[in-house]
Amino acid sequence: MPLLRVTITLVFVLALGSVASTASARQHRSRCWTQHDLQPVQGNQVSEFTTHFKVEDYYRASNVRRAAKRLDGIVLGPKQTLSYNDTVGPRTEEAGFQYAPVIFRGELQYRPGGGVCQPSSTLHAAAILCGLQVIKRRSHSWQSSYIASGFDAAVAWRSKDLILKNPYSFPVKISAEIGETHLTIRLFAEGAPNAWFDLETTPVSKRSFTQITELTDQLPPGETQIHRRGIKGLRLARTMVRTKPDGSTKRKKWSMDVYRPRTQVVRIGADSNEPDVGGFHPSH
Repeated sequence: MPLLRVTITLVFVLALGSVASTASARQHRSRCWTQHDLQPVQGNQVSEFTTHFKVEDYYRASNVRRAAKRLDGIVLGPKQTLSYNDTVGPRTEEAGFQYAPVIFRGELQYRPGGGVCQPSSTLHAAAILCGLQVIKRRSHSWQSSYIASGFDAAVAWRSKDLILKNPYSFPVKISAEIGETHLTIRLFAEGAPNAWFDLETTPVSKRSFTQITELTDQLPPGETQIHRRGIKGLRLARTMVRTKPDGSTKRKKWSMDVYRPRTQVVRIGADSNEPDVGGFHPSH
């Protein structure tokens, strides 16, 4: 039986309080499975950030690991820049990337390289905590499930890039630990930054998502199932906080991230005796 969509609009704007949250370097010392041998690293660890992924999402996990492996061992010399796209390269089948979900023109589609935004986001977060300069960065269309809003970095070949610059007089090296279900990016330096860095994120407004209901013959009559979970929209102010060894701080307004809401899709099992009222077939 064809699927029928009934749309219920639930959009409104809710102002939030000015409660700010600050993320700092996260320490993860649990035993993990590693896909490859880490490059030997010299110097002091100056920042660390970890994100997690689902091992059952095999093709996406494969893309995360492949992209992260290409970051491991990269050295940024003094005043040098790094382009994530140039480092990871084109996301093609010929390059070994698998088809997995990506956000393309505001829609979720299957394309080679789905998941490569997770290493870019993890690197971006570690770079912030190290004090590297973020020359170019874009937030995602929707809030990500694997990283806090404001810390993500969306990338797409030839259109969206993450570009970082080493502002120091000493090299900074990237180390990527690729576990079975997690990715940890650590940055090492032969010198020491003259301050500590944090990113403060403050919600400005929040918007609910729209929900649509579809009738399907793939479920028992009357049974409901969330086919795609909705994601709330968010406007988020980002502020860089720089703390010197004497305890004094300097705050700099950085940017305003805007995440759009994502529609939630709920499917309901249709009665096979109901007349065919549809013709609507959702795209995936």
